[in-house]
Amino acid sequence: MKTLVIILLLFSIGASAGANGNSCPDPASNTIFVELGGNGVSLSINYEKLLTNNFAMRLGFGALYGVGTSIPLMANFYFGEKYKLELGAGLVFLPLWKSDASFGKEKSLLFSSTVGFRLQPCDGGVTIRISATPFFDPARQQFRFSGGLSIGTTF
Repeated sequence: MKTLVIILLLFSIGASAGANGNSCPDPASNTIFVELGGNGVSLSINYEKLLTNNFAMRLGFGALYGVGTSIPLMANFYFGEKYKLELGAGLVFLPLWKSDASFGKEKSLLFSSTVGFRLQPCDGGVTIRISATPFFDPARQQFRFSGGLSIGTTF
């Protein structure tokens, strides 16, 4: 948990340092997208709110047939204009999850991060994301590497 707080503080320092270079003064600030894999573990629908020109919070709901559900909560930082580098960290709650699954267990938290790229026009429209999303499962002391592909709309 201490590591997550340190990562978030470092991201916030980097985000405030890079905030002045954005040529889009009033970007579209809401994104809804579907993600295959990624922080939602399987298939998820997500809502993301841009709070500054380069910092957003994200909440989602995911499901994996026969295994369970997931709720990702992420803090993401963006660098770039239309083509953005995305860096993020957060938690994934597993409210309903089979205890015999190879990863995670019911009512547990996973630590997750994001390193990815997104195509997102400043004034809104179609958003496409591709990312690496490693997880750490503290209950089982396991790391798991995953990736995600997303498509959605920004408005």
